[in-house]
Amino acid sequence: MLKGVALFCRSLTRARISLAEGKEPAFRELVNHYIKTAAVAGKFTPHFTESMLEGDCALHFSFPVRKDDGSLAHYDAYRVHHSTYMLPVKGGVRFAPNTTLEDMQALASLMTLKMAVVDVPYGGAKGGVNVDPTELSQGELERLSKRYAETLFNYNFMSPAIDVLGPDVGTNELVMSWMMKTYRDHHPDDVNSLACVTGKPLEIDGIMGRKEAAGLGVFFSLREFCSDPVEMNALGLTMGLKGKTVILQGFGNVGYHSIKFLKDRGEVKLVGVQEVDGGTYNEEGLDLDALKAHWDRHGTVKGFKGGRTTSKERDILDKPCDIFIPAAMEQLINSSNVHHIKAKIIAEGANGPLSLYAEDYLTQKGALILPDILLNAGGVTVSYFEYVKNLGHIRLGRLTKRWNERSNSRIYELLKKMTGSELKLDINKGPGEDDLVYACLEDVIVKAVQDTKETGRRLKIPYRIAAYVNGLARVAEGSKYRV
Repeated sequence: MLKGVALFCRSLTRARISLAEGKEPAFRELVNHYIKTAAVAGKFTPHFTESMLEGDCALHFSFPVRKDDGSLAHYDAYRVHHSTYMLPVKGGVRFAPNTTLEDMQALASLMTLKMAVVDVPYGGAKGGVNVDPTELSQGELERLSKRYAETLFNYNFMSPAIDVLGPDVGTNELVMSWMMKTYRDHHPDDVNSLACVTGKPLEIDGIMGRKEAAGLGVFFSLREFCSDPVEMNALGLTMGLKGKTVILQGFGNVGYHSIKFLKDRGEVKLVGVQEVDGGTYNEEGLDLDALKAHWDRHGTVKGFKGGRTTSKERDILDKPCDIFIPAAMEQLINSSNVHHIKAKIIAEGANGPLSLYAEDYLTQKGALILPDILLNAGGVTVSYFEYVKNLGHIRLGRLTKRWNERSNSRIYELLKKMTGSELKLDINKGPGEDDLVYACLEDVIVKAVQDTKETGRRLKIPYRIAAYVNGLARVAEGSKYRV
């Protein structure tokens, strides 16, 4: 049911072993390191910096779930509110083994800063259950999801006004619908109950464009950076995306949609895909549609006939490319494998995919690192659009669609009269929900990229720290009015 989760579980274990052997900072320590570095660069007060390091509150609980055979299994679960400077807080729910409170605290910190960077009015949160969802039947998964949601709102950790949940690793639209229904059943008088979660199916007031939003955000960000002559000249690359070669790590939702938009709109060439169980490579370019069909059938990129299959990670990472997109999980690029990467641009599609050692190594090699809290913000931005849609109780664009169609029709007639010929233009159609979502997301990401570049160049700091500075500045400004 939740394709790819089993691969994630194995890669998570492998990454933790690697980090333990390399003695690199744990994920929360890494995030706090960046916060401290940005606090110095941005000259934030010690009191404010300390509040960003510690977070507001955390809920750790356990609960039983009845299995199909009648037995009971107990699971540890978490929900962290990193910053309530703005309500509601927002963050995904992860169902995965090795889920820990420390990881949820780090991810909640990232959520606060990620949303501040793109100016989305949420505080940051994150939650999860220490469970392997691939080992549960659908009935067991439903009971676990509903029990998790019920516990959260009983402790006031879930509602449209306080904490809005969303999907993450191991959860999907169906899980979100179960959680939303649980909340609605217990709060029949809440007219905004649909907005207690995002990432819902379209049939129950989800939003068009949500599934591909994270990948689209990666595309918009890369397009802006690759159109910057200062950056491309420094790297010795041509302007624009066209013709640039890409290696992708992680063929899940974010990775697939990132490369799909990059190929369709940017005309890049995908030469390699690396997954935890192996990879595939073709220097002439991989056929993305055929690879996706193979993935859907087999749940792996191994055995794909359009590329050369390998079981060794380095056989993919060693290959030359212009852009490397780590879109798998936290700190999967670390001291054990970073030396193989030859890309000039590292575009972080995942949350925290580089360890501190990996970042230092790539920076010293002159690579351009585009940070996760900027590139990975597309998903939560469109989640905000879904939240606004649910609160407004009307489909996006419905009020203006007919007006736009009439305006476009008048423009079309004028152009036809001026040219004296029929025009093959689809301007009579007003914008649909997906058109509005794509356009709004582009505007948000482009503005955030511009702000990050301006801060980075003004303070002469890496773009990751610049994005953190911008995020901290927005939180600090909002915190002045918190009562």
